[in-house]
Amino acid sequence: MFSQDDLVKKYVLGAWFLKIRLISCRRQLWASETSLIHLENAALQLRKVCEMISYLCIAAAAIEEKDFSIPRQGFKVGATFKHLKRTNKLVFPQFASLTPNEDAGCKTDWHLDVAPHNADDVERVELIHELTHRVLHEFSPFRPFPVPADAPASIRADLNALRSDHQWLWNRFWQHAVTIKDTIFFVSLGDPSDSSGPHVMKHVSLLPGNVEIAFDPEYLADFTGPVDWAQFDN
Repeated sequence: MFSQDDLVKKYVLGAWFLKIRLISCRRQLWASETSLIHLENAALQLRKVCEMISYLCIAAAAIEEKDFSIPRQGFKVGATFKHLKRTNKLVFPQFASLTPNEDAGCKTDWHLDVAPHNADDVERVELIHELTHRVLHEFSPFRPFPVPADAPASIRADLNALRSDHQWLWNRFWQHAVTIKDTIFFVSLGDPSDSSGPHVMKHVSLLPGNVEIAFDPEYLADFTGPVDWAQFDN
């Protein structure tokens, strides 16, 4: 059983994991060299991203409904979404952007744009999770493997497909908002070049003060080598 404050912290911690998974996947997909192992590692990170998004929905629903015992459906993202939709408890992250208000004069003022809920986004997260399940299993030697001449083309096709899914997840969830108890809860995953925690804008009635979380991101992050992030244009 979790308190409301605990669940808010779980949401923010989940967003932190989400950031690290997205960055780790980017390292695999935009490395100087690529291989089947790179693609498998990237697909696994994408799968975990989708699972974390479903966990964020569980935390948001638990806060909204004051039901701290909402069960997760194992690691089945589609089943989790269906359960929450069936009980009218799906609180899915909304696409959002926060920009300075040019008409604010000298006063610090920000404009928050929040897009309406889009069922297609839910379905795409489900589909990405479903299509990446193959990385959990070894390639069968009894199935035909691409001949050497065709292997590069096969790798490039899979690489482009994974890059497309990763780019969509990055752009869609790096900045997002979730409406809980009639309050807009804005989350930015922050600096894309390190494993620092996400930035959160929240209503004081939801959780006063900063969201302090005892978590060492180096436990999860794979930032062990230099990467020229300038080559990656978001």
